Amino acid sequence: MLWPGTLFRSWCCKSSALAPKLTMLRLFITSALPNSPSHSEKLEHAAEADENKAQNRKELEVPLVLEYVRRIEEAKATHAANASISVMLKKINQEQVPVLQDLAKIRAFDKLFLDTGIEEEDITHAFMTHGISEREEFKKIIAEAK
Repeated sequence: MLWPGTLFRSWCCKSSALAPKLTMLRLFITSALPNSPSHSEKLEHAAEADENKAQNRKELEVPLVLEYVRRIEEAKATHAANASISVMLKKINQEQVPVLQDLAKIRAFDKLFLDTGIEEEDITHAFMTHGISEREEFKKIIAEAK
């Protein structure tokens, strides 16, 4: 690993007037960057947790994935209608709509998790694995939601 202070070491030796300031900067960078063994252990633990989560992923069948997608799209469409009414009534600005749409998507996934115990990652994995975006049922669900 490259030591953060190495970048300044040669410059500090050449200009003695800036040496104290650069030494302080080097100390700040060294202390700000997480290069301690405990941080490395935390990163390794997080990587192991992600790997275990991927191994314990629930495999979903196509009809179930389509049902979950339908529920999420319905929630997003309902929110989009409410947001457009709010914009017309000048209760919210047009610039706020994309953020609120993202929030509606997150809420829909949270509600789905509370109802079924299925996480967004499980749905996304099944969506990609089964090629749901190419299926006619999916295209129909998206058309109905609009």
